[in-house]
Amino acid sequence: IGSGAEEFVLDVKGQPLPMHEARTRHGQAFGYAASPTGADHMHNIWDEGLARERLGEVWKGLGIYEPVPQTELNPHKIRAYIVETSRRWLMNAVSSCAFIPWSRSQVPELVKSITGWRTNIYELLKVGERCVTMARVFNMREGLTRDDDVLPPRLALSHVTRTLNEKPVDPAVLEEMLSVYYGMMGWDPQTGEPSAAKLHELDIAWVAESVEPSSSSRSSDGGIVSRWLAGIVIAVLVIGGLGCDRASGRFVAGQDDIIVARRPGPVYDQLYPYYVELCAV
Repeated sequence: IGSGAEEFVLDVKGQPLPMHEARTRHGQAFGYAASPTGADHMHNIWDEGLARERLGEVWKGLGIYEPVPQTELNPHKIRAYIVETSRRWLMNAVSSCAFIPWSRSQVPELVKSITGWRTNIYELLKVGERCVTMARVFNMREGLTRDDDVLPPRLALSHVTRTLNEKPVDPAVLEEMLSVYYGMMGWDPQTGEPSAAKLHELDIAWVAESVEPSSSSRSSDGGIVSRWLAGIVIAVLVIGGLGCDRASGRFVAGQDDIIVARRPGPVYDQLYPYYVELCAV
């Protein structure tokens, strides 16, 4: 609408910021900028857990052992962000509620029980990585670039209340960590374009061949593109790398065989029938 109104818009890629104040959590702020669907807190990191002097077993089980302060953004936090968001993208792909605390050992059992796929947590985390990498390719086809992986300018300024635990996000540090993130993901450190080698490693090399540049270069509404993309992720990417014979051969359970022989606990017993019903729908 002009007249400098854009300075008051708090969004990333057309997605408004959620309720969580990112100036107190710089990993989360980074996630807002880097997310292919814009400012999203669901496939993101929660800095408090990573800032504890003694990290919990969830982090250690993912190979993260070094705590990082909430308002610090460095390569250690980027590494933790990648591992955690791969897990969160996975849970989105299998349509799991974020408030059900499945353990790392339970998730493969869930997938195996419902689909018959004999998998493991390493392979499933690759599903999450496959999701975000394919989303990156999609966005680039639609004209989004590194310039879109940014935060609203207001997050580089102090909040008017000047709370004790907040710290503005330095745009220069964000830019530096974007290159680190791209490199760790196997993408071009400058443009963020996934490399051919990375696409082969994720078994989605066909993406580079099938995705042609859009004639309209870029949608004027990033939010619409992001929501359409989210639907594709759930519909396609959970088995994005499973179309090959070596993977599909592990789907051995027939319709009458999809049962749970050993369930992890009473909460699981109560929730499992509803989960199966949702999957069937």
